[in-house]
This record gives sequence, C-alpha cells and structure tokens, in this order.
Amino acid sequence: MGIKKLLFVVLLAVFMVGIAFADDAGEEQPTVTLVFQEDDLIMVLSEITLQTGINIIVDDSVGGAVTVDLEDVPVEYALDVILKPKDIYYKKFDGYYFVCLADPRATGFRRISETEVVTLNNLRTDELLNLIPEYYKKFLNVDATSNRVTITAPQEIISDFRKILRDIDTPKKQVKVSVVVVEIAKELIKERSPLSFSLELPQNISGIDWNGMKLQWGSDPFKISASVYNWLMLNMKVLEANNLAKMHSDPNIMLLDGETANIFVGETKTIITGETGTTNSVNVGVSINVKAKIFPNFIELFLNPDVSHFTENTSESITIYRSVASSTIRVSPGETVVLAGLTLKKETDNVSGVPLLNKIPLLRFLFSGKNNSSSERELMIFVTPYIQGM
Repeated sequence: MGIKKLLFVVLLAVFMVGIAFADDAGEEQPTVTLVFQEDDLIMVLSEITLQTGINIIVDDSVGGAVTVDLEDVPVEYALDVILKPKDIYYKKFDGYYFVCLADPRATGFRRISETEVVTLNNLRTDELLNLIPEYYKKFLNVDATSNRVTITAPQEIISDFRKILRDIDTPKKQVKVSVVVVEIAKELIKERSPLSFSLELPQNISGIDWNGMKLQWGSDPFKISASVYNWLMLNMKVLEANNLAKMHSDPNIMLLDGETANIFVGETKTIITGETGTTNSVNVGVSINVKAKIFPNFIELFLNPDVSHFTENTSESITIYRSVASSTIRVSPGETVVLAGLTLKKETDNVSGVPLLNKIPLLRFLFSGKNNSSSERELMIFVTPYIQGM
C-alpha cells in the first residue's frame, strides 16, 4: 500500500505541474481589430482599451495621426505597429500599459527606460561619439576619465546600441613603421626639376649592380616595391663604404590604426649661451610625424618630416636650418614610400695662420687667412609600413 500511495502522489504532482504549464501556455494576449485613416493616435489607443479592457496611460509627449488596418492581432503587435514608427515606446505594468515618446525630455521617459553602464574596451569615448548614429547620442552620458558610457533608454534601444557597439568596439590593428634615412652626396643627384631628378652613380665603384642602375622618379613622394627597396639599400651600403652616402639607424615604431607617432633620427646637442653659461638642448636631425590609417586594400600614410641641422662656423651665433614637408600617400603593406628633395647644407669657416704672429694686432692680417667651405647632401627618407599579423 505504501508504494501505491507514493506512486499516486508522484502522478498527482506531475498532473498539477502539467496543469500549471498548460495555463501558462494557454495565456494569450487579447486581440484587436483596427481600421483608421489619418486619425488621432490618442483615439486609436482609446479604441484598443475599449476592445481589450486594458488601460493605456499616455504621456503628454504622445500625439499625431495614425493610418492602420489590422484584423484580429495581439494587442502588443498592434502597439508595435502603431507606435514604433513614431519612436514611441510602451512598457507593461500591473494591469496597464504606459506609452511615452523615446526622448529624455519627455515627462514619463524614466518610466519606459532602463539604465546600463558600458565600459569601452578598445574605443575612446570621443571615438565612440564620432562613430555611432546621431540618434543614440541623446541617450548617452560619457565619462572620458573612466572610458565608460551610461545609456538610459527603452530596452529595445539599449539592445540595438549594444549590437552596434559590438561591431565598432573591436581591437585596433597595429602598424609597424620602419624608417631609413640616407644622405647622398649632392654630386650624385642630377636635378631636372624640383620634382624630378635621377640618381647617377659613379662607374668606377665596384660591388654595385649596374643593371638598370639609373634611378629616376617624377613625383615626391614616390613608391617602390620591396624588391627594388632591397636592391637600393644594398647599393646604398656600397656608396656608404665609399663615403658617398651615409645611412642612419633604422628605427621601428608600433602605432595603432589611426594614431600618430613620432620618429626621430639625429642627435641632441647642448648649447651654452650667454655670459652666465646657460645650457639649452637642441635636437638636430630628422623628425617625422607619422599617422597610419588602415583600409581594406591599402594603408594611408600622413607624413610630416622636419629636417634640421646646424651651420658650423666660428661666430658667436649659431644658425639652425630647417626643411619641413607634408605628404599624404596610399601604399600597400610592405611597400616603401620615399621622400626626397630635402637638402642638408654644411658650411665651415677655417682660420689658419702662423702661431703667435696671427694674434698680434695689425700683423695678424698678414700672417693669417680665412677659408669658407660648404658641402651639400641630398636627404632621402624611406618609410615602410607593415600591418602586424599579416
């Protein structure tokens, strides 16, 4: 008998659970039939109340005309069709619906809204505001310090915003930028126009691949392939060994897509000025601001080279010459951009004379002399971007 009673209790429990699920499954929304042509929205909502017996409370931000033709549809489907095109949302409470315009300025906006906090993983808040559709900005409060955003809106709008965020808040690709700076003897450069010149190398230097060696270009900057770049660097090293060129260090920097970085190739000199012996540090060399933007088929480079050098002389004043340029160019990953046409000029004053006698007033002009010499070198800057992971 004990087993029969236990089996009866189990069957009864299963039966009651089944009834409960059946009640839940059988609970359906009331249906409505609506046929209106450019009629007042408030009147249409009142008609829904009359047909369903469900109260609909309307915020004073709600208004306008409605054209609708629905037959025997669930009440919430009807509300979606009528309200969503007007950016009006509803929220169901115990026994009634509250309807309000999706606008933070509306009196009842907080009653249809929820608030969520979003921490940006890869974007800055200013980047987010530039990328998202204008519609969502009115629902956002941003904090640049914590890189967080709060969104206060109906849940459906929050869900749409999070979908957009998943697409744009992704890790940025990194770009590796390699720079080689080469000084070439001016006598090797045959100028034809400010933007067109060729490199003519002396025939008596061994170790150079002379097959098609004359390098010509007609725009500044210009682009060369990886194979041409490697060939050119090899021959530049031969020129360097013959004191006809000087290759500076090959710095590499990593920067994020769309970010700007600076590369400096040169030296810092300390200058003592004034009777007090005040010291100042001055950077001389090549400074390049680089910005890289990755596109599906190319990399867009924004290059801003700033070349500076001292003129060496015996006067008390020191002059620094500067050459500044700015270029935007599109290249494939691994392709090299060459900037040319920047000149380094070196001037030297050499004073010679008979020791002691060249210091005596009046006689020093007879026993001393001054020679001025100058030399020029053409500067070529090779910039090669690579996308990390490719």
